[in-house]
Amino acid sequence: MISKFFNSFFLSFFDFLKFKKLSKEKKEIIFYSENESQWDFFEGIIRHLCIKKNCNVCYVTSSKKELTIDRKIRNLKIFYIGSSFTRIIFFAVLKTRIIIMSLPDLAKYEIKRSKYDVKYIFVPHNILSTHMVFRKGAFDAFDVFFCSGPYHYKEIRESENKYRTKRKKLLKFGYSRLDKIIARDSNKKNNLNNDNKIKILIAPSWGKNGLFETGAIKLVEILRKNDYQVTLRPHPDTIKYNQKCIRNLLENFKSDKKVIYSPTISSIESYFENDLMISDWSGSAFEFAFGTLKPVIFIDLPKKVNNKQYVDFKSKPIEIELRKKIGKVVKLNKLGQIKFTIESLLKKKVYWRKKISNVRGKNLYNLKKSGISGGEYIFQYLKNLKK
Repeated sequence: MISKFFNSFFLSFFDFLKFKKLSKEKKEIIFYSENESQWDFFEGIIRHLCIKKNCNVCYVTSSKKELTIDRKIRNLKIFYIGSSFTRIIFFAVLKTRIIIMSLPDLAKYEIKRSKYDVKYIFVPHNILSTHMVFRKGAFDAFDVFFCSGPYHYKEIRESENKYRTKRKKLLKFGYSRLDKIIARDSNKKNNLNNDNKIKILIAPSWGKNGLFETGAIKLVEILRKNDYQVTLRPHPDTIKYNQKCIRNLLENFKSDKKVIYSPTISSIESYFENDLMISDWSGSAFEFAFGTLKPVIFIDLPKKVNNKQYVDFKSKPIEIELRKKIGKVVKLNKLGQIKFTIESLLKKKVYWRKKISNVRGKNLYNLKKSGISGGEYIFQYLKNLKK
């Protein structure tokens, strides 16, 4: 354990020194990634900047796994800073024009704003609202917020007025990971469920009230009793913080080949291999529905609330507002009837496809073009600084 820590520290500090040696022009734009799943939120912007605009981009990550991935993008340099001492130092003395990140609560915990003049941009890592699942003031320290849809715009402005905080630049951006899913879905032959078996993806949020932590075993038993194939895709934080829960779940179904464990949240293949998703309050539900135009069953567990003051907002969280518009809600004590809900949804595939497409169009900006929108904003900002 000690040797692993020192290996990680020396690797991160060595990369930090390499980054420091770069010329000012080569580190004007920085993306920070907390883990390997965050690449999807930045990829469209990075490709536009590096390839279309010929900009130099530094991609700084706390995940060693990202060092082994060959991005094959010109003008892109990748650095590892770990998640402890080196990261703290990196952010404290950061000299750059712009840093783009998907980690909220800037300046509240380990990651602080630089003592130098740096523009901080937040890119959403889910399609959820900003005032219920996130902590109060989670975005106050950012200068720019890339909005996924009109609801983000309204929520941020309402929060600024309510708490009298600094007004941010709000960009009508979109959601890059969704663009990737839609692009994948545009090729009809890529729908990988070509047999007659009904396949269900279970992809919940995490925490003490999450589906995996409360009723997943009973749910899987019911689904298998009805001969549905089941794919389990836990949230990364469930894997990280609740291994016991995962072990119990897998132990119960270890001899069942129709129960598949898929722990890689960055992969979108499971969205296309399954007919519908069962979730709770996870942002994955909206990715699945808006990306594939397939419906979701929401198990009605307690809301995931990190800001109790969300009830004082005029803006209703989108994860509450849209649940019944992209699928059905089933109470935990009604799991025995879930077969009928599944059948009713799958009998009306065309209806749900049209309905979800309409909901998506009304609630999200720049479908399939978010990378261009974000990349152009950053490029023009830098261009104006140099005038």
